[in-house]
Amino acid sequence: MDFEAEKDDDGSFIPSTIKISFKNSLLNHKLGVYMKARELQENLINDTERFSSEEEHKRAVEALSKDLDAVKQSILDDSKIVKKGVRGISVKIYPEN
Repeated sequence: MDFEAEKDDDGSFIPSTIKISFKNSLLNHKLGVYMKARELQENLINDTERFSSEEEHKRAVEALSKDLDAVKQSILDDSKIVKKGVRGISVKIYPEN
């Protein structure tokens, strides 16, 4: 896992600039699927015109939310991603402009 962040004038990390990246392709793939599902969920929430009723829209949003929860849970439950004996965390600090 790699961390990147900018620092303020006091040398503290600026929370809104923190980025985490992973070198594990399986984890990156699962995170990509999760991000796509979140994007679809957001689009679905905003797209009320496509549905014939508010109830139909609500059911579609709930169904997609369950799928999103399942994707999130598969990331958290996957023991293949965690490797014992991993040492060190690299942190990249970029100079402020």
